[in-house]
Amino acid sequence: MGRFKRLRPILLSSFLQLDLRGKITTTLLAAALALGAIMVFASYVLFRNQLIQNTEALLEAHALLEQREIELRLAGIITLAESLAVNPVTANALADSRGRETYLDPLLRNQRLTVTGADITVVDYRGRITASTHTNPPDYSTSSSFQTMMQSGQATQQIEQAGLPSATLLVALPIRYRLTNNVEGAVILRVPLAPLLSKEWDDSVWLSDAAGNLLAGEQPQEKSFERANVLRLPAPLDTTDFRIVLSRDQTAAFRSLDLLLIVFTVIGAFVLVGVVAFARWGAQFIARPLGEIAAVAEEIAASGRPVAKLPVRRDDEFGRISAAFNTMVDRLRESYADLENRVVERTREYEASRREAETASNLLREAVQSIAVGFTIYDQDDRLVMCNEAYLRFYEQSRDLIVPGARFEDIVRQGAQRGQYHEATGNIEAWVAQRTSQHRQARGIPIEQRLSDGTWLLIIEHRTPSGYIVGNRIDITELKTTAEALAESEQRWELALRGANDGVWDWNLTTGEVFYSDRIKTMLGYPADVPANSTDDWLLRVHPDDVERATALYQQHLKGETEFFEAEYRLRCRDGSYKWVLSRGKALVDDNGVPVRMAGSNTDITERRAAEARVRDRTEQLNAIFSLSPDGFVSFDAEHRVKYASPAFKRMTGLDESDVVGLDEVAFSECLARQCREQATFPGMAALRAAHQSELESAGEGSGKQRQLIEMQHAGKRVLEVGVRMSDAETVRQILYLRDVTHETEVDRMKSQFLSTAAHELRTPMASIYGFSELLLNHRLSEEKKKDCVSAIYRQSQLMISIVNELLDLARIDARRGKDFNFQRIDVCELLQEINASFKAPNERSGPSGPQDATPHWVQADRTKLTQAVTNVLSNAYKYSPGGGTVSIEVIDAPDPKGKGQRTGIRITDQGIGMTPDQLKRVSERFYRADNSGKIPGTGLGMSIVKEIIELHGGDMALESQPDAGTTVTLWIPSA
Repeated sequence: MGRFKRLRPILLSSFLQLDLRGKITTTLLAAALALGAIMVFASYVLFRNQLIQNTEALLEAHALLEQREIELRLAGIITLAESLAVNPVTANALADSRGRETYLDPLLRNQRLTVTGADITVVDYRGRITASTHTNPPDYSTSSSFQTMMQSGQATQQIEQAGLPSATLLVALPIRYRLTNNVEGAVILRVPLAPLLSKEWDDSVWLSDAAGNLLAGEQPQEKSFERANVLRLPAPLDTTDFRIVLSRDQTAAFRSLDLLLIVFTVIGAFVLVGVVAFARWGAQFIARPLGEIAAVAEEIAASGRPVAKLPVRRDDEFGRISAAFNTMVDRLRESYADLENRVVERTREYEASRREAETASNLLREAVQSIAVGFTIYDQDDRLVMCNEAYLRFYEQSRDLIVPGARFEDIVRQGAQRGQYHEATGNIEAWVAQRTSQHRQARGIPIEQRLSDGTWLLIIEHRTPSGYIVGNRIDITELKTTAEALAESEQRWELALRGANDGVWDWNLTTGEVFYSDRIKTMLGYPADVPANSTDDWLLRVHPDDVERATALYQQHLKGETEFFEAEYRLRCRDGSYKWVLSRGKALVDDNGVPVRMAGSNTDITERRAAEARVRDRTEQLNAIFSLSPDGFVSFDAEHRVKYASPAFKRMTGLDESDVVGLDEVAFSECLARQCREQATFPGMAALRAAHQSELESAGEGSGKQRQLIEMQHAGKRVLEVGVRMSDAETVRQILYLRDVTHETEVDRMKSQFLSTAAHELRTPMASIYGFSELLLNHRLSEEKKKDCVSAIYRQSQLMISIVNELLDLARIDARRGKDFNFQRIDVCELLQEINASFKAPNERSGPSGPQDATPHWVQADRTKLTQAVTNVLSNAYKYSPGGGTVSIEVIDAPDPKGKGQRTGIRITDQGIGMTPDQLKRVSERFYRADNSGKIPGTGLGMSIVKEIIELHGGDMALESQPDAGTTVTLWIPSA
């Protein structure tokens, strides 16, 4: 495409240089070439498509015949092999060598296979050859197809040496023994694939699989037409998807078409020669008259006058053109003579007008040169027509550039490059574009221009109706200097006010008028142009709560009681909200000391007052948090002196805030250490900081945090955890926190004691069980002794089970804390009657008596847990009254001493051994038993369980006892 673009100008130039006859001949020749090429191309495409269709149809027919031939031959040989496989003679011959020679060998020798080179071989289950149509059959014992058939019991097929001339189809068919249906051998059919392909056609023939891989035959390398048909074969070849492919070389198929194209090309060449000859002969009839017209036109153009004429030889279109041309020449001759007369007359008039214009121009030039204002005229093309001397003096640096005919843009650009225009410095092109745009608009808008020598010019330009631009330059340097000095002074005052963000007010005390600056108005949300010039406006906007105080401060200053006026009050904004302002001012007095004027400023301090309010609110919140926090805090400033101590610090240590505030950390550490026990004293702030730093450095190593504990010798002997946290703030550099861990420490101690006691209680029965078991294993004992040992083991096992069960009950109660209790409304009397009916007193003693009152007493309780608590108390009542005596139960009601309503009590009384006051205090301790003799069985956990259950019901347990006088236990529960 690029080459054609380069040749196109050359061809067009050559065509235009031809004469008319050559152009006509060339045009007809190009048209004939194009038409011939189109016809030849269309014929070629049509014949080619027809040839392709015929070739494909012929290949399809050949492929179908070849397909049917191969299908019939393979079907026949497969059918033969299958008949041998299912023939009982074949199966019997595998086990009978005599039958093999008598029946099987003659049967195979008489077979005529439909494929040349094919053979059928019968093998046993080991692959050993039994009979074969081949004189030297191969060994099939290692054939993968045979082994697969033996494993699966199904017919298999395999292609060997695919793509080679010796490619072979191997089919293995199982031979089954009819009685057992076991595979005893196989009929192996070996079919060479090459003989299946026909040689009757000139086309190439080959076999391929579904993926297009060559199996047999020869696949052409040249580009060719192909036709592939899928072979429909019987089992077990129905899964092979073999294809028979026929192809024909495209070069041979298109040979006749190429010959036809050559013939058409030769005929077209003869046709083009005839077209060229005819075109040249016909073109002369058009070119000759046109040549005569061209010659006459050239003669008229050379002389400049219409004198020559065309000969009129015929009456056709060219003859009419010649006659019209001659008439046109006559008319032009007449017009030419008239035009010459008019030119002479207009020349005389022009000379007179030119002399008058020169006179007027000289007068105008003299007038313009005499004025002090710079004057210029630019034409429609923006070129200078004229300027006066004043204009040249203003632009002295560009005097050599300002000449008639120079473009305005060129003059200002070169002048800007010389540094003549102050505004153009550093950005010449942008300034030139802006100035040129202003000049061309010429709307009469005044433009101020500053030159590099400090001169200021006022430029006014107008465009005339004829499109000219008339401009004036007026020197305003003196006026500009004065205005700039005034503006600078005002700007300095404005910047001072804006820098302070203050509004200014000026109060004339004589007239009562007040001036408010724009900032005061915008500060309150009003536009700057809103009038406000009286003190009434101020009084109406001051907050009612602040009017009296602010007015009093004004009056004090006007009386001379204060040197300056200063007040903070609220002013109402336009939207109704209020802003805090700081108003400051000073009064001016006359010679008699009477105030005549007062001026000052207002500063918006709303954000400052809001910040102060937030600080106060935050301080109050922190004070409330510290006062309510159970943890103590002590803060230190940048010099490590105590700055603050929370109320919780006093509660924990007994030290008041006034005792420690202001102390350095050394004195504070000594003061706090004196309040601690020597065994767990305060280590000091320096040691805590070092420990904190060590924790930070070892944080990535996974080491655990080391708790620092101190114990107070007063203040309830609390155990406190202490630590320090560092800060980068200027006001607070470090904070000491103290946390009361007395309860946690006591709980840890009780857990350790409980585990030690539990281990001891479990070890006692375990030692008995171990000892009696060892006697039974290592000594010969009488039956009576054995029975005693087993009884002892049984008792100790029961004791262990009781301990474990009660420990599990306590663990469940501690873990769930009543979450698994099923509270319901229960009649206590009815529940006690059920317990009495099911309770079995020891040693055939009588059961408990009571309750006598059958009136319902309702409580909200878990029936099972309450039954367990009452049963435990009853068991203890019987165990600790071994001498006998009655056990009684009664139900009582009484008001709650805490004022929470009524409560119901279950009182159980025995007449047993009783307890001392010290024993009473320890009744609810786990594993505590009032009997130290060991004669009364028990685990020491029963009353602990009772106490936990009753407390989870919202009640409590009361005990009364005297030694040898029995014990009374009352279980109190809130009434329902």
